[in-house]
Amino acid sequence: MKNDIEKIDSDNNNKIIPEPQTVPETPSPLFLDKNGGNLKTINELMPISNKPTTITFSKSNEEKQNENKQNVWGATFLFANTSLGLTIFTFAIRAKQFGLFWFLVACILASIINIWTLIRLVQAVEGMKERDYSVIVRKILGKKWEIVLNTFLILYVLLFLMTYTTLIYSLIGRFIRAICYKGQYETFDDFKKDKWDKAYYKWPIIFGYCIILFSISLFRNMEKLNFAGYIGFGAVLYTSVVVVIQCKKYYNWYKENERVEGDKSTYPNYWDFGKAFTKDLNFFKGMASLFAAYTNHSNCFPIYSSFDGVKDGKKKMIHSIYLSNIIVGLLHCAVIICAFLTEPLEPEDLIIFRVNRFGGYDIVMNIAILSSAVCLFFSTPLYFVGLRMVIINTFFGGVLTTKLNLLVTGACFALSAIVSCVYDKILNYITYVGGFTSIIFAYIYPIILYIVTNKKGFTYWKNMLELILAIVLCIIGFIAGILTIIDDVK
Repeated sequence: MKNDIEKIDSDNNNKIIPEPQTVPETPSPLFLDKNGGNLKTINELMPISNKPTTITFSKSNEEKQNENKQNVWGATFLFANTSLGLTIFTFAIRAKQFGLFWFLVACILASIINIWTLIRLVQAVEGMKERDYSVIVRKILGKKWEIVLNTFLILYVLLFLMTYTTLIYSLIGRFIRAICYKGQYETFDDFKKDKWDKAYYKWPIIFGYCIILFSISLFRNMEKLNFAGYIGFGAVLYTSVVVVIQCKKYYNWYKENERVEGDKSTYPNYWDFGKAFTKDLNFFKGMASLFAAYTNHSNCFPIYSSFDGVKDGKKKMIHSIYLSNIIVGLLHCAVIICAFLTEPLEPEDLIIFRVNRFGGYDIVMNIAILSSAVCLFFSTPLYFVGLRMVIINTFFGGVLTTKLNLLVTGACFALSAIVSCVYDKILNYITYVGGFTSIIFAYIYPIILYIVTNKKGFTYWKNMLELILAIVLCIIGFIAGILTIIDDVK
């Protein structure tokens, strides 16, 4: 026995045993901060383990390649998820105002602009470890620039809260009318005029809804609501598929019942771009809707953090930007075409509000309405967490006390409820979002950050061209917002 043991020891001494290797854990890119939800560097927010994992053998090349592919496709999904919102369902009416062909061109241009500005953000932070938009702006441009950025971020999220509150009230009303009052009211407008628009319905329901959201939003840990992003993506994708599948049936109904041969007023606007420049100047409002649809820049850095420590991380991040915009762009174009053909003459502000031409219960669209309402309900607290922390960091020194939490949360939801009760124009809300707020941190800031960090100066001709283009886009957005204000005043 002793000789056998000595023989084994002698054999083992001749073997080369690989030393243990340390492989850091890869955290999820979009977890929320337990202390308030402010998105920072992901490794600071929620590391999966305080200790590295020790394994005996290194990963194979095939495993590394699969992991890199997962990083790219995971980032692609996150970018696509933040670009696919309910704004997509406003495209039918904008396509009518532009002309179908020209709005498709505008959508493709908006996607290209989104790729350009996102890549500039990635290039601006090359060599930096920070992954928080506000902190990056402070370190590169200074504190005053950070305050301006945060102010526009606050306005952006506040407008979205008001949009969501208004929209969910309309969604609930349409669902109730479809289920309970179908025989009594032929259209939702009739139901809205007789019941749903009355103050004794609107104010209690909206304030009750906001009180529920206020209670949920007081919690500082919102991690369990991260599933809302998947619900939202599923709701938008499901509704898009419904619109695409059913558009042929609705278009045939239009040809049989509304189209009159020889009467051009009954023809859809496929090519007439001039209608975008009538006295209403709908070109600017349509572009503002596209700006709002392609605003995902505040999520760029949290997503980028998933490539920290990954070989060729910058290259893979840019790859995911291209992929996500191709996927989203194709879906946008499909929805634009099919939504336009569903209601060629008088489209609703949102295609999910389309008129049911075939009687009975439009079950598939009612499911879409209900799922959209559920998505909005769970997404709102997630939106608000970021808003609250930006407000606290900008105006209250970054310290979130219980009293301050109650004050800020209550004030934001009270403001959202009051504005939603007195102003319910969903399409105009989206114009304000795209025209007044998102253009600043989606177009102006990325280009300025890039110019400052590439150290070629503002007088370098390529930098000048990019800055001029960003300013032109900003002017288009502001004109859209001002025109909408004028329409509201009238």
